[in-house]
Amino acid sequence: MPKRTRKKSRYLCRKVEDGEIVKEELLAAQAKITLLSQAPSIVSEAVSKGWISYPLNVIALPEEDPDHWIHKYDCERAYKMRQDGMTYRSIAKFLCCAVGRINAILNRGRELTIHRKRLALNQKAPAIPTKETVTKLLPKANDKR
Repeated sequence: MPKRTRKKSRYLCRKVEDGEIVKEELLAAQAKITLLSQAPSIVSEAVSKGWISYPLNVIALPEEDPDHWIHKYDCERAYKMRQDGMTYRSIAKFLCCAVGRINAILNRGRELTIHRKRLALNQKAPAIPTKETVTKLLPKANDKR
């Protein structure tokens, strides 16, 4: 199969003309953004007052949980195939699975590939700093200012 090359993304852009953006449109957009930023608190307040509730007895089927089925597929090979330019659909056909699962399979393949490369180089995964470490370092950073 010949190697496919990806086309460069092309962005359409043009100069904004005078008077094209109206102040009223900006205010409406800002109001929508403000409402979106307040959404979590609005939902929390509605739940606490009993106006809405979360669904009860939600059952996740085993087929929906990637941990249940991800080990059945060769994730590293799928990741390499994607790096070589294959489409999600062709990878799904090769693995005999649904296209919707390909994203999880590719993510797992990427993790495994990175893990193998680190092992080959005798490197450990970078450690995420704990809260205690950050609080110890923050006063020192503030003193320098």
